Amino acid sequence: ALMARHAKALASAGVAPGAVSPPQTVVLANWISAGRYTPGIGRLLGGDLDRALLRKPLPEYDLFLANQDFGYETGWAAGSLAMAEKVLQAELGLPAPRWLDAEWYEKRVVAEP
Repeated sequence: ALMARHAKALASAGVAPGAVSPPQTVVLANWISAGRYTPGIGRLLGGDLDRALLRKPLPEYDLFLANQDFGYETGWAAGSLAMAEKVLQAELGLPAPRWLDAEWYEKRVVAEP
């Protein structure tokens, strides 16, 4: 169902949906105010080493985490996005996207531990 949901977007980008391996695991969170737990802003009670360990908590698996609650800017979606960029940069060795401001990337991604 997930691949079918994205089939049109993949095809429009010139990618055959059948050529993409389906994900092995998908995790989804849905914050709703009527839920048992309502959204809140967390904060990491650790330091830079803890943040680095959280990015890839299980060394034997290709599992990566990015979340504003333990990122560099808590309380904003930008914190999750910056942490996702840090995972791509530090854990997977990918360069900055061409469209992303180089000064911002250096300060908010590369310079962070």
